[in-house]
Amino acid sequence: MKAEPPVIVQGPELRRPWRVLTSSPVLAVLVVLGLGALSHRVPTLQRIALFDPLPEAETETPSIPAPVLVEGESTLESETTERPELAQPEHVEIPKGSRGPIAAEQGPALEPINVEKPPVPIEDASGKALDGFYSALGRAQRKQPGGIVRVLHFGDSIVTSDYVSGTLRRKLQKRFGDSGHGFMLMANAWPAYFHNDVSRFASSGWKVSRIVGPLSPDGLYGLGGVSFRAPPGSRARFGTAKSGHFGRNVSRFEVSYMLEPGGGKMQLNVDGKQYKVLDTSSGEKRTAV
Repeated sequence: MKAEPPVIVQGPELRRPWRVLTSSPVLAVLVVLGLGALSHRVPTLQRIALFDPLPEAETETPSIPAPVLVEGESTLESETTERPELAQPEHVEIPKGSRGPIAAEQGPALEPINVEKPPVPIEDASGKALDGFYSALGRAQRKQPGGIVRVLHFGDSIVTSDYVSGTLRRKLQKRFGDSGHGFMLMANAWPAYFHNDVSRFASSGWKVSRIVGPLSPDGLYGLGGVSFRAPPGSRARFGTAKSGHFGRNVSRFEVSYMLEPGGGKMQLNVDGKQYKVLDTSSGEKRTAV
């Protein structure tokens, strides 16, 4: 029997870690980095510097001057239009058989509101500071004549977009009745200004002064902290919501405006028809509704 030659299978070649470090590519990179670092430490070698040194940080940072508030007005370049992408979901269920505004529905008697104590106590030594407010809520829920509750929410940018205030308004309207949307600005004094449950439009070109600047020379800004001036041809429109459960019905509008020397005329239309023409000219400057 003839013996077969042995079969040799070559396995993977093992390389030592130190051999990798001594390979030609690694050595080339190390030499370049070494020369670059040495050129910045030896003055005579700066002419062959491979890298620009990082600029040293300034010891003192110049202060940013505070904004200067000046009198004047700015022009709104953009139209105020509906922005459905910003609308807040309702999360409200209303029976399909219900008709008419929510305020017309007969609800149960006012029940006590049991809530947890706030994390920060609200001081009220008498314990009666909110008696008038809760009494008004009771009259509203019982549908008594004149039982309308108005809540004024002060705030900054968090109120501008009507998310916190809109949630609170919907919760109160759902329980105590919907008596109207409330106060709105004539146009978007800020790009983020937005309201839920209402239809709004304003043409571009409105002149605006704000309490944060530019300031109004007369210091009058109204409830919203903004005053508007309308060049000839300016328009604004307000209407009920086109979808959803809130803001679908309205019985009246209130328009706040300024009477002043040299004031112009303002035409009011309701449902596409002329309703009234207001003359804002007066011998003295005063507000009117």
